[in-house]
Amino acid sequence: MPKDRASKELTLSQVPYFIQDVELKEIELYQKKYMEFKINMHPVELLIVCKKFNIY
Repeated sequence: MPKDRASKELTLSQVPYFIQDVELKEIELYQKKYMEFKINMHPVELLIVCKKFNIY
């Protein structure tokens, strides 16, 4: 895989299965703040909304 190109620019055959694009942002729902994680693990896209999270 070329290291000087963003994963979004690679062809399907060039993308290793372990590449993940992760986006994190704060959102507000019903006047409460949450964290939103969007994880792209082609061909799966995962969206998680939570109040808090821990990294171990």
